[in-house]
Amino acid sequence: MNGSVFQFRKHSFYALLLSLCLSFGLACPLHLILGLTPRPLLVLGISLGVSILFFLSRGIRHLKLLPYPLILGLSAYILFIHRGDAIPFWNALILTLNGSPAPLSAWSYPLTILLTLFLSTVACAVAAGEEPYLSILPLSLLIFIPIAMGKSGISPLWLLPCILAILLSFRESSTRYLASILSAAAAIALAMFLMPLLPAGNSALESVAGNVRKAIDDYLFFTDARTTFSLFSTGWQPYGANRLGGRVSPSDSKVMQVFASGPVLLRGTALNEYDGFSWQDTIGGRRYLFIDPRFITLRRNLFDSNRPAKSISSRFPAEESIRVYMESDSSSTLFVTQRFSSLSGQGIVPYFSPASELFATDSLTADTLYDFNGIRLTAQTEGIRDLVLDAAASSDSWLEETIREQYLSVPEIVEEDVYRLAGEITSNARTDFDRALALSTYLSTHYQYTLDQGEPPASRDFVSWFLLTEKRGYCTSFASSLAIMARIIGLPARYIEGYTARPGQDGIAFVTQENAHAWCEIYFSGFGWLPFDPTPGPNSGSDNSGAGLPENSPSPSPSPSPSPSPSLPPDATPTPSPSPANSQDPSPTLSPTPTPTPTPTLKPTPTVPPEDPENEDNPRDRLIFFLLLFLLLLLLIALAALRLYTSTPGYLCQRQKGRRNALLVYYAAVLQVLRCMRIHPDSGEAPATFLARIPRLLPEPIRTDAFSDSVCHAGYSPRKPSPEELEQAEEFYRSLTGQMSIPARLRLLKDRLLHGLPMKSLS
Repeated sequence: MNGSVFQFRKHSFYALLLSLCLSFGLACPLHLILGLTPRPLLVLGISLGVSILFFLSRGIRHLKLLPYPLILGLSAYILFIHRGDAIPFWNALILTLNGSPAPLSAWSYPLTILLTLFLSTVACAVAAGEEPYLSILPLSLLIFIPIAMGKSGISPLWLLPCILAILLSFRESSTRYLASILSAAAAIALAMFLMPLLPAGNSALESVAGNVRKAIDDYLFFTDARTTFSLFSTGWQPYGANRLGGRVSPSDSKVMQVFASGPVLLRGTALNEYDGFSWQDTIGGRRYLFIDPRFITLRRNLFDSNRPAKSISSRFPAEESIRVYMESDSSSTLFVTQRFSSLSGQGIVPYFSPASELFATDSLTADTLYDFNGIRLTAQTEGIRDLVLDAAASSDSWLEETIREQYLSVPEIVEEDVYRLAGEITSNARTDFDRALALSTYLSTHYQYTLDQGEPPASRDFVSWFLLTEKRGYCTSFASSLAIMARIIGLPARYIEGYTARPGQDGIAFVTQENAHAWCEIYFSGFGWLPFDPTPGPNSGSDNSGAGLPENSPSPSPSPSPSPSPSLPPDATPTPSPSPANSQDPSPTLSPTPTPTPTPTLKPTPTVPPEDPENEDNPRDRLIFFLLLFLLLLLLIALAALRLYTSTPGYLCQRQKGRRNALLVYYAAVLQVLRCMRIHPDSGEAPATFLARIPRLLPEPIRTDAFSDSVCHAGYSPRKPSPEELEQAEEFYRSLTGQMSIPARLRLLKDRLLHGLPMKSLS
């Protein structure tokens, strides 16, 4: 066979079987982990074809490297015909790394071919090496870990091909199959041990994969027009979307059920621009996928997840799980608290806008159910003043760069008396929070709540008309007035539309259109947005609307004023409070002697050192961190496998110029293996003498005379070794490694990783 074109050996058939088991064992589970459509027959066919290609090339002289350019060319062709999908594919890959593999299924067929070609090539290269087990163990771990985690419901039966590959890699010695079984068991045990260190999958995101086509559209190609929530659609804006005020008669039609531990403001729409007659959103035109890691900084800023510092936010009320069950069709707006951390729902893909509005790709329908983790935090929360003041000491670049530009504008049509009134109300307040609370309390105690509001003049600013003339109205009047007066005194504010929910003792709130509501959010430096609800009466979203003023802030006028109506159940119709006797007083007045009301304070809490707000512990951030860590682990394993492959005698022999040097490579490899087996030459012992006594030290004696003669001739005589001598050296090396124990193999693995295969001389 030496002079023939084909040079097949027994090892080539072994490498064919080993590469087939390894490539199939790696490719199929990896496809399932990535959420691709399973195609085991296609994977098996490609694996078999690549393995046969490598098998044939090894038996043909000068064509050993032929498979590599062929596979590379085929992969390049597949990439070329799909070149137009580069950007959507990249977005799908990002979503996969972030825990949502469904969009990647759109490229299931070409990815199956590309991944199988790549993994089959790796498997064939590993199988052709002298110590394949050194690479197969870490490669198998890449599959064992996610399967052990139960990722995507993959059956542990998919481990069998890789386990068979591990067993085959120990085929050199018939007495060492126990060691191979123990190695496979150890790999599986390690995967199970690592399972608690990795984040659990998001069941809500995995449920999206049930409808692949819709998931692809929702995650990657969502450009459809959407419906936006507005009070106009609820009956609370009778003159249309572009004009506030007027008499309202909201219906008692069912909207949703809310499961929470207490009263909650469910914000729907945030509006920034007031034109004198109504509020509009002028900054929320763009849309961003909520889970897209590319927009994580923007999302944190918009939803205040990085404000205030953790030392302050840790003193917030506990975050709770709130459930919303829709009882009627609605817009695509998702109703949540101002501060929330996550949202999940069957078939819901959340997006957000620059106006911090959260919405789904489809309009909500009856029976839609979603859950979110939120904090019920308002200006009436006990101890909130101290938290806002503590946060003010930290810098806030978001306030300076974005908030002031978007939420401080006041139209010229607002009358001067409104400016004067805002200044009088806040003249004795010392802090921004005290000024905001003074405005809110003044509105809730000096103005009457009624649904029977008059018609505002067509040529007059609505806020000026309400504050200076009408002095009675409902939530839209109070929220608009607070937002404009807050802006007048320099506090960024925005107008919010949504619903109030007041759960009963059973924790369930039955929300109707009567509970549609408007309130105001005011931004404080270092703290972020805080809801203020100045509306008195039954539809207020706070437990104590208009509760106590801060210290040294103005008290209400001693003149008679309307008292807030008692709280009503969510399904009751609010009725206007009786008008005070002096409700027609042309202008509200302040008391000349302010009477401070103590502000509720927090219970003493231990001082916590300030922390960087960017370091808040977010579950999704942890998921991204662990995914990146896992990718780094993959890279390190790949580099280690490459290092091991380039340190094998077979690889190094191919790099030598002559058979003499190749034979000395095997001599160096034999010495390294013996050293790992704790067998060392005596001081000054000649190579021939040392090799002659090796059989007595091995578990199973093997002949060393042929290898010893070949090595001595190569080192001390000018005669060139024959190809048969090189093959004998290779067989001797394989027989020797077949008798290595597991500790010896681990020592060899460490030596190859750290030092490679150092060459040895015969001296």
